[in-house]
Amino acid sequence: MRGGVNTRKWHGDHGSSQDYTTFFFSNFPHGYTETDLLKVFQRWARVKEVFVSRRLNKWGRRFDFVRFFDVRNVRWLESELDQIIVGNRKLHVNIPKYRRTQE
Repeated sequence: MRGGVNTRKWHGDHGSSQDYTTFFFSNFPHGYTETDLLKVFQRWARVKEVFVSRRLNKWGRRFDFVRFFDVRNVRWLESELDQIIVGNRKLHVNIPKYRRTQE
């Protein structure tokens, strides 16, 4: 993340392109790492980065952010990703609040 806020390493393809879309994910199995999630997300689009927070959300669950290169239809990809089941859990996906446009 920018400005030195994030000290953790993101995993993924670290290209120089700035054309990427970020999604927020939660409700994935406890044992999953950034590398495991990278393999899951690569099925839908080219992954730039995966970050799993050490902090927990307000429900006490881990969460992550995933960045994809060159997403042409953000709403379609959000809908597709929101249907992913990992293990016996359905992932929850949203566009992060800090990147949402006012509509």
